[in-house]
Amino acid sequence: MKPFFSVFEAAVLSVLLILGAADSSSLWAQGPKGQAVGVKKNWVERTEAKSLSGQVSYVDSDYISIVYDRNNTTGEESEIGFWLDGSEALERKNALSEIHYGDAVQISFDEVVEEYDGQTLSDGTVAREKSVGKRKARGITFVRPAAGPMTSR
Repeated sequence: MKPFFSVFEAAVLSVLLILGAADSSSLWAQGPKGQAVGVKKNWVERTEAKSLSGQVSYVDSDYISIVYDRNNTTGEESEIGFWLDGSEALERKNALSEIHYGDAVQISFDEVVEEYDGQTLSDGTVAREKSVGKRKARGITFVRPAAGPMTSR
């Protein structure tokens, strides 16, 4: 009895399916320059100004991260990092190189937030999803030096 597909036919079919899946963007309505139309139709984007205080966990010429929340019982830490481009204001220090591991700092930043505009769903609930996008540091304020001897990571 002859098999339904030969090995060659199965390989050709697989390649055609893979190539078709790679171009699945053609299944979506496209706008200018191939951009999807209506994908974020009900999303509203805004920028929120925020600030966090914490202890420096890493600092370099183009990056800083701080631990802003620490649970001593469970040992869990919340950390946030920012890429720096040199445009950030620096207060109480002359250069970023003067800020070290363990120092207390406050970072002010802008956070891009996307929020669904509240479309009513079929079950009567209102959709309000929120996703955090890009963060951009605006300023770094030195608060106090590290308490006691610290070792860098």
